[in-house]
Amino acid sequence: MSFISRSSAALSRLLGRAPASAPIVEKATQLIQSNPCVVFSKSTCPFCQMAKGALQDNKAKCHILEMDKELSPEEMAALQDHFLKTTGARSVPRVFIDGNCVGGGSEVSDLAQKGELKAMLEKAKALEE
Repeated sequence: MSFISRSSAALSRLLGRAPASAPIVEKATQLIQSNPCVVFSKSTCPFCQMAKGALQDNKAKCHILEMDKELSPEEMAALQDHFLKTTGARSVPRVFIDGNCVGGGSEVSDLAQKGELKAMLEKAKALEE
């Protein structure tokens, strides 16, 4: 982060303005609130592929945001920083079911193996019909 970017962010906080990352965080929040299942992914990430595979195997109906294809590097960084603050992990994938973060690739795979993922998706009305 450059000195100008840091200064601009600090000035924005002092003046009560939202930092430049606010639009992508707002977009992510809106996606999570308006979709029963959301996956924040990077297209070549093996853990993202693991999570998407487990969801697909369980007939999930999910909104998938491929961050590396749809966001700028700055937006990706801001969103991952937001995930660190709100979910405890900066890594992707970040999978949200019924508004709650259920984790990343390993966690989603574990839920699927235990048979819990399908029930979560059903409760959230996130199954294909």
